[in-house]
Amino acid sequence: MRYTLAQNKRDLLPLSEEVGFIEDYIALHSMQFYPHFYHTFSIEGAIDKLLFPPLLLAPFVENAIKHGITHVEKQPVNIRLDVTSKTLVFEVSNYINAQFREKGSGIGIANVKRRLEILYPGQHSLNMEKNDLVYRISLMVKL
Repeated sequence: MRYTLAQNKRDLLPLSEEVGFIEDYIALHSMQFYPHFYHTFSIEGAIDKLLFPPLLLAPFVENAIKHGITHVEKQPVNIRLDVTSKTLVFEVSNYINAQFREKGSGIGIANVKRRLEILYPGQHSLNMEKNDLVYRISLMVKL
């Protein structure tokens, strides 16, 4: 909670702080659903040297955990972050929990989309795909 309240006042912060928030969020849910919480999180590249706007990546992870299947080992939430000198690629996929039918407001993702348009006009792509089993997002930002 402190991260979302304090860090959103800063325009840029080390990407490692956003990753730390995501890791803490995952750890919290891991404790809540222990021992049946399954996910992968791979990170490539120098995340501590890149300054990046806060709260652009975390909402995708929050949604994947909230709406996805996390208790089946063969259906984990998969998260991948790849940073090079020219691009940031962030991908999240989750199996859809058919028992979870809550309709969200969609405001979190709408806010991320709008912020991306303002901060990275013509310098990003956001693809969201859904089929009967899997929801997948792929974000690419030119740095």
